Amino acid sequence: MTELEKLKKYLDENGIRNEWNSVVSVMDQIIVYDPKHEIRLWDAVCHQWSYGGDRGLLEIYGSLCTDVIGWLTADDVIKIIKNHKKNGGIPIDSMDDIKED
Repeated sequence: MTELEKLKKYLDENGIRNEWNSVVSVMDQIIVYDPKHEIRLWDAVCHQWSYGGDRGLLEIYGSLCTDVIGWLTADDVIKIIKNHKKNGGIPIDSMDDIKED
């Protein structure tokens, strides 16, 4: 199972509205939407040009972070999602902003 597939499974199991996109086997992407509106909140990608994509790792961008963050596993993104919810939707700058409980 790829990191993107692991993330998709987590999102689906937790009722987080998302959509999987593939662009001619060049880029795979998960887009996460606001549950009440058609507003795109953030996305995760994995492709040869994304940060870490050549190693199967994820890159995210959107409401979870202030800028692109790459070289992430699905577990890293899940930590970011949980942190985002716990901290009232404040985006992070990097994984260094995540405090382990």
